[in-house]
Amino acid sequence: MLQGIRRITAIRNNSAISKLGPEYKQFYLRSPDINKAKAFLKHAKQVEEHSDKTANLWLKISLFVAVPAIVSCGYYVYGIEVKHAEHRKHLAHIKDEDWPKNREYQNIRTKKFFWGDGDKTLFWNDEINRNPKN
Repeated sequence: MLQGIRRITAIRNNSAISKLGPEYKQFYLRSPDINKAKAFLKHAKQVEEHSDKTANLWLKISLFVAVPAIVSCGYYVYGIEVKHAEHRKHLAHIKDEDWPKNREYQNIRTKKFFWGDGDKTLFWNDEINRNPKN
């Protein structure tokens, strides 16, 4: 099997070597150095062991630091959003006449939007957003 691979590789290299200049042919035509190959494999194994340790470290950081941080932030934000939802329910009962009037810099429309009635933005929510007319 190894002979077959060498033969196929030799065919491929020969077709490529013929297109290269003489300064590159010296790298392709010499025989392999076994000691350099062993050193390369040893280094590759060390890199793999180091990468395994690093990957395990980041897995532990993700599981034991990031996930609890996300859960605790989610718990904190949930409490705030519950209060915010209650406040929005209270504001929904206020009539537009009692709502503060728009300032001259609010809801400026130089031309109508091409969707809906032309006055409301793309992400307009009728339950939350208001646009009381002065």
